[in-house]
Amino acid sequence: MARDEATLRYRTRLRLVALDGPEEELRQAHLGILIALAEDLGEAVELYRLARGIPVMIERADPPGRTVAVRARLGHTRPPSVLDACAIMLLAERGQQPPESLQIESADGLRSQVAGEGLRAVAEARREGVASDLAVNANGIRRHVVPIRLAGGILGGLIAVAQDARGAGHEARAQVIRSALRNALARVPA
Repeated sequence: MARDEATLRYRTRLRLVALDGPEEELRQAHLGILIALAEDLGEAVELYRLARGIPVMIERADPPGRTVAVRARLGHTRPPSVLDACAIMLLAERGQQPPESLQIESADGLRSQVAGEGLRAVAEARREGVASDLAVNANGIRRHVVPIRLAGGILGGLIAVAQDARGAGHEARAQVIRSALRNALARVPA
């Protein structure tokens, strides 16, 4: 266990990882961006690497002085059966369409896709460069995601802002977050 002086959080892992491996390189390369976004937006910001095509959270920066409603912790995987912002971005990056069998997490639990909403979300992610959850989840969170591209344009991971979407004005706030994420791409090292 060690305290990360940048995030002031204690880190502990229950698996063996090489401290100089690709996961740690990805984390170190993007930690400053995570912290800056968390401070600027007042929301939790998450970093995901891809493990066999499935996003696994390897870092999270919480806004200073604020308790967040996010329950996902380091090591959390985004379920491949759910059409969330991470899945939408992965489909957009791979040039694929969402299978109708993928479900959408909402405040009322999992629900089926409605009349091509997954297709529209993937097309929008391709066009805009940012993907968003199609609904606010049961914890009041809506994620917005951008891809991390490594040298040669290879998809290396995802950065997600976990927006607290409870209360009025969350749609306008989502636009601010999406814009901040697009702008953060310019600061992401290649």
